[in-house]
Amino acid sequence: MAQPFYLSGMIHPYPFTPPIRSNTLLTESEVSRSWTRLFTAGDPTEETFESAESLLDGLRPESPLRLRLSQELEELKKIHDAQVSA
Repeated sequence: MAQPFYLSGMIHPYPFTPPIRSNTLLTESEVSRSWTRLFTAGDPTEETFESAESLLDGLRPESPLRLRLSQELEELKKIHDAQVSA
């Protein structure tokens, strides 16, 4: 069973559930740490990609990190789809 991790004083199940806060955007540091945990936990699944999308939704729309991670997510999805169909 996965161990919980702590983020801003909140406990979150590791690795697939991003932190949830009502009406509050996540910091870029929080998103970056959670992103790394998502994609270093093993082969990504659809659930991993959904969690990554949720993390991106927690960033400001004009955030450079959001743009970079959005592009990275698209590339990871293409790689995953290629591996699954192979």
